[in-house]
Amino acid sequence: MDITDNRRLNLTDSLKIEGFENLKRIRIKKFKLISLEIRNCSQLNEINLVELPILTSLSVTGCSNL
Repeated sequence: MDITDNRRLNLTDSLKIEGFENLKRIRIKKFKLISLEIRNCSQLNEINLVELPILTSLSVTGCSNL
């Protein structure tokens, strides 16, 4: 999953990604997120966070391949 800042997608404040059991990679770039929560993505083995200047809270649980 690649989530990159664009005009159609406006992510601010918080983002929760949960229950994507077949998700293997997440790349999140250039958003004004304060909080990111990733839960129960059992196949996830890579998280790439780029240019998230105000991110202060990151929670990753139930992602056993990390």
